[in-house]
Amino acid sequence: MKRANSFSVLPDAIYSNRETIVEIILEGVQQGGYGSIGRALAECKKLSTLKIRNCSLGQQKLRAFLPCLMECPVKSLVLSCCGLTSKSVRKLTRILAHHGVKRDTLAWQGDLRSGTGKNKPTFAQRNRLIDRVAQEGIVSLDLSFNPLGDEFVQQLCAALRADKWIMALDLESTGLTMKGLSAVWDMLQDNKTILQIRLGRGLSTASEKAIVKRIKDCLVVRRREKFAEFTMCKLETGRKESR
Repeated sequence: MKRANSFSVLPDAIYSNRETIVEIILEGVQQGGYGSIGRALAECKKLSTLKIRNCSLGQQKLRAFLPCLMECPVKSLVLSCCGLTSKSVRKLTRILAHHGVKRDTLAWQGDLRSGTGKNKPTFAQRNRLIDRVAQEGIVSLDLSFNPLGDEFVQQLCAALRADKWIMALDLESTGLTMKGLSAVWDMLQDNKTILQIRLGRGLSTASEKAIVKRIKDCLVVRRREKFAEFTMCKLETGRKESR
């Protein structure tokens, strides 16, 4: 893991360790040089966690990280308090769509290799395949403390409706009102993969509190079902190993 407070030596350090770096935390940088670090990160083919906090990214500077976010197997992406606005939504949805297509293709290829008929994968084997494929792209997205607003969240939720891979989403302090919360709720009716959404505590009206409670209750049920599914897989695997 590399923790950086300055860009002065970071690009060279990243490039020198590109074969081993799995996590980068970039915090509190309010200056230029994003292009050089973005290019260095794109060479880190084992990078699984990228956390950018309290940095002056905005829409334009986010572009510097597109090659890295498109090609590296980043599982956890944090862009917290980075000055992102509704104008950033197209870049982020493009990244998520790319990761989704890549994993859909890998899952399809895995199914073909697993066989059909008598050789068809078991429930446990299928779930292990999905878990492996899921690790090839973003599963956790933190956009907290950015002035995103309802329009951004509506477009993000539209992109997530058919997504089968994102499991955790942080939207705390992003300027949500009932419009954005309703978009989150509607998205969950189609998206059955997300297990955790953080919305924060700055929602005060009765209608906002009511829909937040519905969202939380829905996700609690999902996590219980996921745990039951995991337990079933473990039992099935145990029975096979004991034969």
